[in-house]
Parts: sequence; structure tokens; C-alpha cells
Amino acid sequence: MRIALLHSFYGSAQPSGENAVVRDQLTALESAGHDVRLVARHTDDVQAERLYAVRSALTAATGRGPDAGAELAAFAPDVVHVHNTFPNWGTAWLRDWAPRTVVTVHNFRPLCAAATLFRDGAGCQECLRTPVLPAVRHACYRGSRAATVPLALATRPGGPLRTLLVDAAAVTVLNGPAKEVYDRALGREVRVLPNFVDDAPAPASGATPDGWVYVGRFTPEKGVVGLIDSWPAGERLDVVGSGPDLDAVRAAAAARENVTVLAQLDRADLRRRLGGYEGLVLPSLWAEGLPMVVLEAMAAGTPTVVSTAVAASASLADRGVAVPYTPSAGPTDLSRALAVVRAGGGATRIRACEVHAATYSRTAWLRAITAVYDDVA
Repeated sequence: MRIALLHSFYGSAQPSGENAVVRDQLTALESAGHDVRLVARHTDDVQAERLYAVRSALTAATGRGPDAGAELAAFAPDVVHVHNTFPNWGTAWLRDWAPRTVVTVHNFRPLCAAATLFRDGAGCQECLRTPVLPAVRHACYRGSRAATVPLALATRPGGPLRTLLVDAAAVTVLNGPAKEVYDRALGREVRVLPNFVDDAPAPASGATPDGWVYVGRFTPEKGVVGLIDSWPAGERLDVVGSGPDLDAVRAAAAARENVTVLAQLDRADLRRRLGGYEGLVLPSLWAEGLPMVVLEAMAAGTPTVVSTAVAASASLADRGVAVPYTPSAGPTDLSRALAVVRAGGGATRIRACEVHAATYSRTAWLRAITAVYDDVA
């Protein structure tokens, strides 16, 4: 099958799981014998151009902008698989390709200017009831009303980001709770198709798992500062990542002798290290889907202590690979969750590897995405 993967790559200054997903899927599809073309625009390449910010804002608001139609026509794909168009691709031209388009939605960007359905420390779906004005009033994108206006227009009913999902032949999301939100918002049924990661590197021989790790962006909705403030004495925590809250994260860690802030790690290095921890801790305060690092931890046999706010927390717990906790409950509930993971020992680690192989491996993803492509093509 001939497949075009279309993606607007986020800049390297903002490490992105989506960027990694697209590269992994390209490799997987090629290895399965498909003829694949990556149709991409990279923020790193275009953000220095004159008036880039103005042009990208207009593209988001109107859907009119960079057009890959000619490149697609020359390639003549059976399926166009769209991941992300914001902020470097227009969307209006994609209507011509709608009957053969699959869109994978990684977050709530087509419905929410912030992409999180989260505001002021709590879940928020105000823009699903009253479009545009609430997002602008609350400056939901980067704390700026001016910067929010284009995205508020793009995500309204009839806006270009929302329309892309209405027109596409198929839409996939990463988990069941996201499906419920998008089914209601779009008035159509979307499919659940989680991401995948390849098998983990071989662990160090004879190494005993020790300590805990957080990996992710340093932003308020990720809950990392609260995690450090609640971290129990006697447990070691490594905090890996970067982001706008870096100074706050460092300040919080400085007050805790058992918390270490590590620089952003190369993905291959991170994957080598994950199996050496007792568990991954995911303290998110918003209903994010299933971060890639959770899949990477499962592949390494590392269980997760996961916030109940995370959309996939219940399903991960049901499958025996995670223990939920409530960040607002403070250190006691966090300590309880850590103890449960530790008590599970090797059996939990084996279960994590089994679940990865069955649901989140390359083989599982190829089987699921091929069924979607066959329906569309």
C-alpha cells in the first residue's frame, strides 16, 4: 500500500512525543513492506522566516496556508495519514483528499486552544459549550489573549482544525476517554488506536531496580512541582525533562535531598535507563492520554504510579501494570501507591512486558492500523 504520513514537526526546543511517534510509524510501515512518503514541515526550518508568527496564526485561524496537494498528487497515495497540522500546514486543501484521509489525534488541540481541556488547575470543557470567547478571555494559549485568538477560531465548530476531523474518512484517538469526548464533539464515531514503542534495550545483567523516575515536560498541568513537594522521605526520585517550569522544579528539588533533576536525556539513553527504576511516576493533573514514556516503561518491564487524572489510569490499573493515586490527596496516597508497586515485585514487571507485547508493540500497532487503512483505501 502507498501511504503518505503528513506532520508538522514541533521545534527541537520543545521535545515532542508526537515527533517520535511519526518517525517510529514511518519506520514500522516501511519495515512491513509499504511504500511510505513523509510529507513534513519542520518548525526549526521555518520559524526564523520573516513574519512567521503572523503567517502561522493566519494559517491556524483560516486553514489556508502551506499546501501539500502537489506533492501528494505526484506520490498518489492510497491513504493520507495526518498527525499534526498546527502550526505549519494549512488544512483547507485536505478536503480534496478527505475520502482517503486518516487523522490521528494525540491530544485535544482540535477542540481546545490549550490542547488539554485543563485550566487553572482543573479540567475544563467550557469551549465545548461556548466556543471562542472563553478561550480568549482566559488566554488559554501561552497566557496570551492575542496568541489565543487564532486557535480559538480554529477549534470552534466549523473551524479548520475541527472540520479536518469531520471531513476525514477515519479518525483515531489514543484511549477510551478521549474517544468519548471526540464522539460527542464531532457527532461521529472515532476509533481507539494507541501508539506503540519497540522492545526495550536489554537491561544490565543482574541489576536490581532502584528508585523512581519522572519523565516529561516541566509545565503546570504535568504536576511535577507538586510531585516533588509530596515526595516521601526515604525514596529516591530522578526528575528528567525540561520546560517552562524548570526553575520551579529545580527550586523544589533543592529542598529535597532525595530528589535529583537530570538534564533532558537522549531517547535511546532514557530507554536504557528505564528498566533500572522500580517505577515511573506520572503525576499529571490533566486528562492526558497515554504518554509515550509509559509505553517505553512497560516495554522495559517498569510499572507506573499514575495520577487518577490521566485518562488511561483505570485501564492501566485493570491490566495490572499501574497503580493509581490522587495527587491532591498528598504524600500519604503517593506513599501507598509506591508501596503497592514495590509489593508487586517481579510479577508486575513481567505483566508490564506482556501487556506491551499484546497491545503496545510494533506488531500490535501494524495489525490495528492496517485494518484502518484497508477500510479507507
